[in-house]
Amino acid sequence: MKHKLVFILASIFIFPLAAEADDPNNAVANLADDYAQCAAFYSLGNGAAIREHVAVPFPEAAIAALKALTDLKGGSIKKAAASAELSSKMEIEIINTEGWARLILRYGDFCKGLLENPSERIKYWEGQNRKIM
Repeated sequence: MKHKLVFILASIFIFPLAAEADDPNNAVANLADDYAQCAAFYSLGNGAAIREHVAVPFPEAAIAALKALTDLKGGSIKKAAASAELSSKMEIEIINTEGWARLILRYGDFCKGLLENPSERIKYWEGQNRKIM
Protein backbone atom coordinates (compact mmCIF):
# COMPACT_ATOMS: atom_id res chain seq x y z
CA MET A 1 0.00 0.00 0.00
CA LYS A 2 2.83 2.37 0.88
CA HIS A 3 4.51 1.78 -2.51
CA LYS A 4 1.28 2.55 -4.35
CA LEU A 5 0.94 5.84 -2.48
CA VAL A 6 4.51 6.82 -3.40
CA PHE A 7 3.87 5.95 -7.05
CA ILE A 8 0.63 7.93 -7.12
CA LEU A 9 2.29 10.98 -5.56
CA ALA A 10 5.21 10.73 -7.97
CA SER A 11 2.78 10.48 -10.89
CA ILE A 12 0.92 13.57 -9.76
CA PHE A 13 3.89 15.78 -8.93
CA ILE A 14 7.02 14.61 -10.75
CA PHE A 15 5.92 13.19 -14.09
CA PRO A 16 3.96 16.28 -15.18
CA LEU A 17 7.09 18.37 -14.58
CA ALA A 18 9.10 16.14 -16.86
CA ALA A 19 6.43 16.16 -19.55
CA GLU A 20 6.12 19.93 -19.34
CA ALA A 21 9.87 20.41 -19.61
CA ASP A 22 10.14 18.26 -22.74
CA ASP A 23 7.45 20.16 -24.65
CA PRO A 24 9.17 22.89 -26.73
CA ASN A 25 6.06 25.07 -26.60
CA ASN A 26 6.09 25.00 -22.82
CA ALA A 27 9.82 25.74 -22.79
CA VAL A 28 9.26 28.85 -24.92
CA ALA A 29 6.30 29.98 -22.79
CA ASN A 30 8.27 29.44 -19.58
CA LEU A 31 11.27 31.29 -20.97
CA ALA A 32 8.98 34.16 -21.99
CA ASP A 33 7.66 34.27 -18.41
CA ASP A 34 11.24 34.49 -17.16
CA TYR A 35 11.97 37.41 -19.46
CA ALA A 36 8.70 39.11 -18.44
CA GLN A 37 9.74 38.87 -14.78
CA CYS A 38 13.14 40.33 -15.57
CA ALA A 39 11.77 43.09 -17.80
CA ALA A 40 9.46 44.07 -14.95
CA PHE A 41 12.24 43.83 -12.35
CA TYR A 42 14.59 46.06 -14.31
CA SER A 43 11.84 48.51 -15.25
CA LEU A 44 10.72 48.84 -11.64
CA GLY A 45 14.31 49.46 -10.55
CA ASN A 46 14.79 52.06 -13.26
CA GLY A 47 11.51 53.75 -12.37
CA ALA A 48 12.45 53.92 -8.70
CA ALA A 49 15.79 55.49 -9.61
CA ILE A 50 14.09 58.12 -11.74
CA ARG A 51 11.70 58.98 -8.89
CA GLU A 52 14.65 59.35 -6.54
CA HIS A 53 16.58 61.46 -9.08
CA VAL A 54 19.53 59.07 -9.21
CA ALA A 55 21.23 57.37 -12.14
CA VAL A 56 19.14 54.71 -13.83
CA PRO A 57 20.88 51.42 -12.95
CA PHE A 58 19.58 49.02 -15.60
CA PRO A 59 18.69 50.77 -18.87
CA GLU A 60 20.33 48.20 -21.16
CA ALA A 61 19.11 45.23 -19.12
CA ALA A 62 15.49 46.41 -19.23
CA ILE A 63 15.68 46.88 -23.00
CA ALA A 64 17.37 43.49 -23.54
CA ALA A 65 14.80 41.64 -21.42
CA LEU A 66 11.89 43.37 -23.15
CA LYS A 67 13.36 42.68 -26.60
CA ALA A 68 13.85 38.99 -25.80
CA LEU A 69 10.31 38.83 -24.42
CA THR A 70 8.92 40.49 -27.56
CA ASP A 71 10.82 38.02 -29.76
CA LEU A 72 9.43 35.09 -27.78
CA LYS A 73 5.93 36.54 -28.14
CA GLY A 74 6.27 36.37 -31.92
CA GLY A 75 7.26 40.02 -32.27
CA SER A 76 4.05 41.25 -30.65
CA ILE A 77 4.82 44.32 -28.57
CA LYS A 78 1.25 44.23 -27.24
CA LYS A 79 1.63 40.65 -25.92
CA ALA A 80 5.07 41.40 -24.48
CA ALA A 81 3.81 44.53 -22.73
CA ALA A 82 0.86 42.62 -21.26
CA SER A 83 3.19 39.92 -19.89
CA ALA A 84 5.59 42.47 -18.44
CA GLU A 85 2.69 44.41 -16.89
CA LEU A 86 1.36 41.29 -15.19
CA SER A 87 4.82 40.53 -13.81
CA SER A 88 5.13 44.15 -12.64
CA LYS A 89 1.89 43.86 -10.68
CA MET A 90 3.14 40.72 -8.95
CA GLU A 91 6.51 42.30 -8.19
CA ILE A 92 4.90 45.49 -6.85
CA GLU A 93 2.97 43.26 -4.45
CA ILE A 94 6.29 41.79 -3.27
CA ILE A 95 7.68 45.30 -2.77
CA ASN A 96 4.58 46.36 -0.83
CA THR A 97 4.53 43.32 1.43
CA GLU A 98 8.18 42.37 1.81
CA GLY A 99 10.18 45.32 0.51
CA TRP A 100 12.69 46.02 -2.21
CA ALA A 101 15.33 43.82 -0.60
CA ARG A 102 13.17 40.74 -1.10
CA LEU A 103 12.57 41.61 -4.75
CA ILE A 104 16.29 42.11 -5.33
CA LEU A 105 17.11 38.81 -3.64
CA ARG A 106 14.51 37.04 -5.71
CA TYR A 107 15.33 38.48 -9.13
CA GLY A 108 18.73 40.20 -9.06
CA ASP A 109 21.07 37.29 -9.70
CA PHE A 110 18.43 35.34 -11.62
CA CYS A 111 17.86 38.11 -14.17
CA LYS A 112 21.54 38.88 -14.49
CA GLY A 113 22.19 35.20 -15.24
CA LEU A 114 19.31 35.01 -17.69
CA LEU A 115 20.62 37.93 -19.73
CA GLU A 116 24.24 36.81 -19.58
CA ASN A 117 23.59 33.16 -20.43
CA PRO A 118 20.10 32.54 -21.82
CA SER A 119 21.12 29.17 -23.27
CA GLU A 120 21.39 27.72 -19.74
CA ARG A 121 17.81 28.75 -19.00
CA ILE A 122 16.63 27.33 -22.31
CA LYS A 123 18.32 24.03 -21.42
CA TYR A 124 16.62 24.16 -18.02
CA TRP A 125 13.16 24.56 -19.55
CA GLU A 126 13.85 21.90 -22.15
CA GLY A 127 14.63 19.53 -19.29
CA GLN A 128 18.34 19.17 -20.01
CA ASN A 129 19.51 20.78 -16.78
CA ARG A 130 16.46 20.30 -14.60
CA LYS A 131 17.11 18.93 -11.15
CA ILE A 132 14.20 17.68 -9.08
CA MET A 133 14.76 18.39 -5.43
